[in-house]
Amino acid sequence: MFAQTLAVSLFAFPVVFAGKTIDVFVGGNNGLVFKPDSVTADVGDTVLFTFGSLNHTMTQSTFDAPCTGKPGGLFSGYMPVPLTQSEGFPQFPVPIKDLNPFWAFCSQGNHCQKGMVFVVNAPTTGDNTFDAFRSRATASSVNSSAVVAAAPEATTTTNTTSDASIGAVGTYNATRGYEADPSMPVTTNAAGTVAPVVHTVVVGGSAGLVYTPNTITAAPGDIVTFQFQVKNHTVTQSTFAVPCSEKAGGFDSSFMPVAATDMTFPTYNITVNDTAPIWGYCRQANHCASGMVFAINPPATGNTFAAFKSMAMNGTTAKSASASAYGSGAVDGLDVKLPLMTFMMISLGFALVF
Repeated sequence: MFAQTLAVSLFAFPVVFAGKTIDVFVGGNNGLVFKPDSVTADVGDTVLFTFGSLNHTMTQSTFDAPCTGKPGGLFSGYMPVPLTQSEGFPQFPVPIKDLNPFWAFCSQGNHCQKGMVFVVNAPTTGDNTFDAFRSRATASSVNSSAVVAAAPEATTTTNTTSDASIGAVGTYNATRGYEADPSMPVTTNAAGTVAPVVHTVVVGGSAGLVYTPNTITAAPGDIVTFQFQVKNHTVTQSTFAVPCSEKAGGFDSSFMPVAATDMTFPTYNITVNDTAPIWGYCRQANHCASGMVFAINPPATGNTFAAFKSMAMNGTTAKSASASAYGSGAVDGLDVKLPLMTFMMISLGFALVF
């Protein structure tokens, strides 16, 4: 399933995110490759790297030195993934802000020399094509930027990088609840300069009718990634005064049905432009009235998150929600209200979605 995006005027609202998400899978069953290894992206798009088994990186380089990290360039960090892992793969998003070529490679061992390279917006003619870049990589010496280091302990790691030359920023939160396989040497590389953080919020899933976490503190420029898990939820902007009704002109992810068997989860990203509170809820049936609300930068006093949640639970159900006998959702961009069984058949092939 692919990430959903929303274009909102920069001057009208505190949150803006535009463009499509381009998925790139790194390693895994595909071997020592980025798949696809060359993509075309527009300004505002996000290239989302998902890391499969073994231990790989996404490291920005240059056309002239394919297997050497670019000074100040983007670096995902090393992503050790066990062969037994089948879901919850670590990811690294890179928003694109201009059309310049973005050259990259895996800085693990000799992966680059084996052709594990990648590019965004490579020229199709001339000397600097992707094929020429890959030929340079396979003919180059061992990665000059790779340094062997100890395997990571089980931890949750946050890494931030940026590159002013392409205007791209990227952050990842990788949960490493295991020790790296000894056969996968873990190496380190100089990360880029500090950039805005990506905050991940899980929507629903095994935790129930909640956003996890339900409050975050974000700085201007930070990205909030909502990851939708099992059942069928939304991320919808509201106001403090009316928690369970859509804010006029506010953001809305639309409904995101996810089956219990799904291993890839859709995401919805927003970028925070200031520190003003941002209030939101799930507009599925009575989820808001059950306390499924969230806030970004809520005040510590006065209009607190606790007060917001209390008003949601003591007020009416979501304005756009239907009665419990119906399922709400978006089919081909249209909001629909169908009998529950019909909705389940259309959305997930008899899978229970809420």
